[in-house]
Amino acid sequence: MSHLTDIMVSVGFPDQPTVEALSRWIDEEAPVRGVGGPVEGRWVGNLAETTGPRTQWGGGKAPGCVVFAGTLNHVDIGGLLAHIASVPWRAPEVLQVFVRDEYDTVFQVWMFQDGRLCPMIGSRAEPPAPQA
Repeated sequence: MSHLTDIMVSVGFPDQPTVEALSRWIDEEAPVRGVGGPVEGRWVGNLAETTGPRTQWGGGKAPGCVVFAGTLNHVDIGGLLAHIASVPWRAPEVLQVFVRDEYDTVFQVWMFQDGRLCPMIGSRAEPPAPQA
C-alpha cells in the first residue's frame, strides 16, 4: 500500500545545485515513514526539475524561477523537513517548500524565518516529528 506526498521546492538560481543535492539525498537516504531512517531496498522517490530547458510552462516564456517537484512514497515528512532545515542554502530567504500529504486538500508552505524553517499561513504550526 502506498502513502503519497507531493513535494515542490522553489529556490533562487544560486541554490539550484543545492536542491539537486537534496534530490540525491531523497533518492538515496530519505527516511521512510514509520521507520525513522532509510530502508535498504525501499525507495521513496526523488525530485525532478520542472523549470529547466527541457520543460515548458504555458505563456510561451521560460520560467524565471527554479522549481523541483516529486511525488514521494512513504517519506517521513518530519525527517525530510528536518533535513531541508539543516542544508546550507545559499539564499535561504528565497526557499519555499510546498508539502501536500496524501489526505491533505491543500499544500503546506514552509519558508525560513529568523534562521528556522517555519510554516506559513494555513500550514501546520510545527512539522511532524521525524519518526523513529
